[in-house]
Amino acid sequence: MKKTLKAIGIIATIVGILAAMGLVLAGNKKKIDEKNKFIDRSAVPVSVSVAKASMGDLTGDMSFSGMVESQADADITVNAPGTIKTLSVAKGMWVRKGQVVGTVDSEQLKLQLKALQLTETKLAADLDRVKALVDGNAAPANNLRDLEFNLASTKIQIEQVLHGISNNQIVAPISGMVLAKMIEAGEFCNPGMPIARIVDVASLKVAVFINEKHIYKINDDQTATVTSDALPGKSFQAKVNYISPIGDENHNYRVEVQLDAEGSKALKAGTFTLVNLGTSDGGKALLIPANALVTGTKETSVYIAQGDSAKAVPIVAGRRQGEMVEVISGIKDGDLVITSGQINLTEGSNIAITNQ
Repeated sequence: MKKTLKAIGIIATIVGILAAMGLVLAGNKKKIDEKNKFIDRSAVPVSVSVAKASMGDLTGDMSFSGMVESQADADITVNAPGTIKTLSVAKGMWVRKGQVVGTVDSEQLKLQLKALQLTETKLAADLDRVKALVDGNAAPANNLRDLEFNLASTKIQIEQVLHGISNNQIVAPISGMVLAKMIEAGEFCNPGMPIARIVDVASLKVAVFINEKHIYKINDDQTATVTSDALPGKSFQAKVNYISPIGDENHNYRVEVQLDAEGSKALKAGTFTLVNLGTSDGGKALLIPANALVTGTKETSVYIAQGDSAKAVPIVAGRRQGEMVEVISGIKDGDLVITSGQINLTEGSNIAITNQ
């Protein structure tokens, strides 16, 4: 009886301990859930500054915002299918055009070549034998034609395999820096599959988009001056080497200016710049502060204040003069463009204007 009571007491104690642990764990889970609970901050207004788009005078030279680009880029590929046997490229490595950077394993092709050569020898012997039989009217002529066809087909296959063996080297198509490496040695690769990407940063260019309102004032070989906020106080010489013959849907034309050796050495691809094309083109224009611009991968836009919310509006930017930029289309005179706080905005965000 005493043992039974003792056992019941132990069980009761264990149950109590487990119940207490359950209560502690439940409390901890509640605290964690409270911490991880999503807080909707969409109603909290974002503090922004605004400026009014207004008509003003533009004087002096035409300047346009642009981005530095590499002169060329290309993929390293293979010419024959197979397993990558060796590959000596790495990100940041410099390679020159025509440099052998790897090889494709050609052992299977060599075995295939031996088999085809044996087939060629046999077909050649059979052809001589059947030709003698046909000449003696002991075999039909179509047997001879079949052998001639098979022999010619085998020779073509041999040439193809020899071509594959001779193209087992992996060669850099241009000179430049390895930007990315997609495949490692030991992996199988088909012809045309990218192995690594090379970018030529030894010679840089700047691409700008110029509206039809100004494009007819730009000429091939026209000189330009390039500056960047990343390198204050410095300027670099360039020359127009490409004007697109076709405008985009916004009537903008791509213009490329080739940087000189000093500019190509000092600047990096992806840097925003200001290109002064040295052509006077004054007159009235709709102007906004340049810090209102939001530059995306495909278009330039601004946020405008509409009451207590922000609206994203694509624009066509034109010339730049100091801290002001011309707006060719997208907004109108009197619109309030947001000049600070854009990083925290999305379409329709609530805003609180701090400088009105």
